[in-house]
Amino acid sequence: MCRLAAGSAPGYGIEVTLEESDSAALEALYEVRDVLTYSFDLELLSAPRAPEWFHCLDGECHVIGCDATAGAYAVVRNEGSQRVVHVDQLGRTRVLGQDVMSAVALVVALPYWRELDEQLGDAAVDGFRDRAALLEREVQSDIVQLAEARQWLQARFDGLVLADPVANFARWRAEARPNLVTVAGWARISERPESANTDLHGA
Repeated sequence: MCRLAAGSAPGYGIEVTLEESDSAALEALYEVRDVLTYSFDLELLSAPRAPEWFHCLDGECHVIGCDATAGAYAVVRNEGSQRVVHVDQLGRTRVLGQDVMSAVALVVALPYWRELDEQLGDAAVDGFRDRAALLEREVQSDIVQLAEARQWLQARFDGLVLADPVANFARWRAEARPNLVTVAGWARISERPESANTDLHGA
């Protein structure tokens, strides 16, 4: 767990403001932060904050949460568009949704989205479905309360229900990356100065 919810960890600056709908979603989801943290490795902040260990050079970036790997979940606004992204320790960025609720819905539906992304490359959606089914079985054997936690969250929040999460994930990772920007001042997390100015789009 990244212990950022209390706002005491370095690397995250002053509180910032989201759009009204995202602010309301974050406030509501923060009430179930323990379930999201322990079952889905998504620890929401009590309020969005400006990042200090990476910067969006041509847009606004507001961190809303983190995970146990020191990665950050952030809302990125750029030229009238908005995406919710995950930035990992290496500066690689993946798009998970258009707003806070849709991104959290994807994490809840596919808590193994990182493995899908890393293992399948440019595979077609059917390849994602086969791998997702295997990963679902594996993760449920490791986290016995996962299915119950997912059902509880989706019953509480209609916005956390996705008709086809695998297709949704495949679409976002294929189409949304051009909206992202670059990282600057990356050494805080990686402790590798040469990683500054890493491309947020990733490899």
